Amino acid sequence: SGDVRLVLSRTPDHLVAQVTDAGGCLPLCAEAGPDSENGRGMWLVEQIAAQWGHHASGAGKTVWFALPLPGALPGE
Repeated sequence: SGDVRLVLSRTPDHLVAQVTDAGGCLPLCAEAGPDSENGRGMWLVEQIAAQWGHHASGAGKTVWFALPLPGALPGE
């Protein structure tokens, strides 16, 4: 429960999203079973993001991920 904050920013070759919430558990990247009601979010991020990570913040956690922008060349 609590507020969720989303911050989007752009680098020359990536869209970077940061999601902050009050949850204390850091995310796990695991494939969920067909009957699971949760656990798919970080697996999806892992599939589409160039990079991702997380860190504990004052009253919860922040998860970030970088999505490559169309037409951007790696390393530019």
